[in-house]
Amino acid sequence: MNELISNKKKWEVFCEYAAGRDYGEIIPHKAIAEMIGESYGTGKYRSAITMARTALLKQGKYIESIVGKGYRVAFPDDYSQLAISKFTQGARSIQKGCEVMEYAPMDSMSEGGRTVHRALTDRVKLISASVISSCVELNLLSKKPHPLLPENAAQKMAQ
Repeated sequence: MNELISNKKKWEVFCEYAAGRDYGEIIPHKAIAEMIGESYGTGKYRSAITMARTALLKQGKYIESIVGKGYRVAFPDDYSQLAISKFTQGARSIQKGCEVMEYAPMDSMSEGGRTVHRALTDRVKLISASVISSCVELNLLSKKPHPLLPENAAQKMAQ
């Protein structure tokens, strides 16, 4: 395997392997570590996984982390829910940014700093509200049975 790694980047080795796996298959951390020649938990291991994940996603394969076990090739029907979880993570980050803005020491800021802070605060609150409401909408749309499918809409109208 070391010959293969010397001719290819470590992430490419893992990417090729993962691309050939079936949906739902779990690739253990131990197998990945042996494959790429890096110990699980190291920065080089994480870097290789990150680069491979990006390349795999562009090939239509998403690998999701299974804590303490490895990575699973996500089933196609799970992609929407996986995307929603990423949107929700982004909304949480925006909320944390809002908290930083809210508790900023405005009394210690220069006049220019306060002007910038006020302008940003107003805009960030609008963005935050928009993202939160969008996440709620996405969660509703992702519910099963999906409310927009014709067979489910017909059931609603019959009630």
